Amino acid sequence: MIARIWKVLLGIVVSVLLLMDVMFVYDLTVNHMRLEDGDAYLQSGIKKTSITGRVVNAILQSKESQHNQKFLHVKLFSSKEKASITIEGKNVLHVTGKDEARGMYVVVVNQATGAVMADRRFDTYMPGAADQLDIFLESIMNGRYLFFAIKDEATFSLNENARETLRKLGSHILESLHWRDTWVFATQKGGDVFGEDYGKSPNLGEWGAPITLAVTIPLASEQLVCDWPDSDETQIRRDFCSRYEGYGQLCDCSHPLRIKIRSEALPINNVQNIPVGIIASNRPQYLFKGLRSLLSAAGANASLVTVFIDGFYQEPVAMTSLYGVKAVQHEPSSQKNGRITQHYGASFRKLFSLYPDAPYAIILEEDLEVSPDFFSYFSQTIGLMDKDNSIYCVSAWNDLGYEHSCEDTQLLYRVETMPGLGWLLKRKMFVEELEPIWPTPDKLWDWDMWMRVDGGVYYPRCIQDLSFW
Repeated sequence: MIARIWKVLLGIVVSVLLLMDVMFVYDLTVNHMRLEDGDAYLQSGIKKTSITGRVVNAILQSKESQHNQKFLHVKLFSSKEKASITIEGKNVLHVTGKDEARGMYVVVVNQATGAVMADRRFDTYMPGAADQLDIFLESIMNGRYLFFAIKDEATFSLNENARETLRKLGSHILESLHWRDTWVFATQKGGDVFGEDYGKSPNLGEWGAPITLAVTIPLASEQLVCDWPDSDETQIRRDFCSRYEGYGQLCDCSHPLRIKIRSEALPINNVQNIPVGIIASNRPQYLFKGLRSLLSAAGANASLVTVFIDGFYQEPVAMTSLYGVKAVQHEPSSQKNGRITQHYGASFRKLFSLYPDAPYAIILEEDLEVSPDFFSYFSQTIGLMDKDNSIYCVSAWNDLGYEHSCEDTQLLYRVETMPGLGWLLKRKMFVEELEPIWPTPDKLWDWDMWMRVDGGVYYPRCIQDLSFW
């Protein structure tokens, strides 16, 4: 009886040892396959898709010490009150607090250098922003790394076109993304997904849980270089396009936009020596469109254009260099509406000091695109201000300038308000009447509302164009 028991026990021990040997061999085989997958990943630069990014990270981190491949460590965060993107431990996006802007944040990174090339916010809770998001994403060059994070809410007006574009970028979660969900997404345009995750909102009154995603991404060994013909313009373009993204055809490899814009001369140009001041901040994508439209208008002169930037930002300055216009930067003062008012006052003073003999100046804002007859319009109306001192300004803007309400292209109105935007300012008016009483930094007023208020400073009479488009 005892001998039988010993035989059974011995059989069990032998079986266990055999099972352990089989598992050991299987484990070695699997690990070898993983290492081969990791090698293939590192050699090709294209990884096997992992929705959360956790599997990819494990492979990359185990191989990183064994190869000279350079990597980018990125951390993304999304919640009701915060959106952040950190690259190599540095915040490239950090938006927090109840009062900070909601929406979908996008950061574009150079796949070879790891440098940030663009960062944008799209309030896709509101109508229209999804179209802007779609246009922006379509304008990005293939190969760029894209990182997304939602703060608060970004799905209410996220239309089908924008969703389809995000699906093409590899989003697997987009179909499930709805009201007040949190979401982070890391991908390569024209490549594979590095990671994606989201927090589902449990009901209409609550937000999804905060989401963190960490990914480790290999940098490309070489920069993508377009085969543009050698020229001074190409060198300028190459320098700009290697640092900044989101400008579409400007940096297109096949059919790039011309940088040097040649506008037609006006037969009669009464504003040929009048400087143009563009009031700007850090919205270079708008400045790009505004400058192209301005320099394309008949009678334009780039040497008389100055962009005034509220703060010290590299990208809008690079945009002015691209198109050969001057840039002036200054330290912001005051806050909220008061900051804008101080920016305008400082810009007016500087513009007239740069052109001490100019009796007038044309004032624009960075997000305005002008019509082809912009300078022709001012050339025909500047004489009105010479003849009638009661005219405060001439404006090319009309809040009601729609096709159905503007039938007469030759009609002008004298109005008792300040239209602003694209307008002609008289030096004497600013120096003698406005500048001495310009609001101080402690006054958080809108500069244009301050000039419109009856009983305040002025109740100005302006000439307003009712045919401006």
